[in-house]
Amino acid sequence: MYAATQDKIGFGQGNISSSGVEMAEAMNPGYKVRKQKPFSVAVDYYLSLGFRYYVTQKPFFVVIAAGYDLGGAFLATFNGNKTHSVLALSPDVYLINHGVSFRILVSFIGK
Repeated sequence: MYAATQDKIGFGQGNISSSGVEMAEAMNPGYKVRKQKPFSVAVDYYLSLGFRYYVTQKPFFVVIAAGYDLGGAFLATFNGNKTHSVLALSPDVYLINHGVSFRILVSFIGK
């Protein structure tokens, strides 16, 4: 049996394109965008569980595995609240990926 995971996080200054700002302001008359470069956080996660079989046939090591993968990502933008004249754009993106996986790994291990 095997379990594998990988998690990543990143943060920094995002960027909302000029055309995005123009469209948002056109759709919300009387409002101006607060910031075109808001603070953003990105998280990416991955989990795989399954069964594996391995064979050592020198000079190679072969792993055959079948399992289930679950992964996802999201991007969150922090740009404050909308007020009577300020438009706070907060584009948030979510992604979930899952399914059955089959893998064959071959490694050269020498003599």
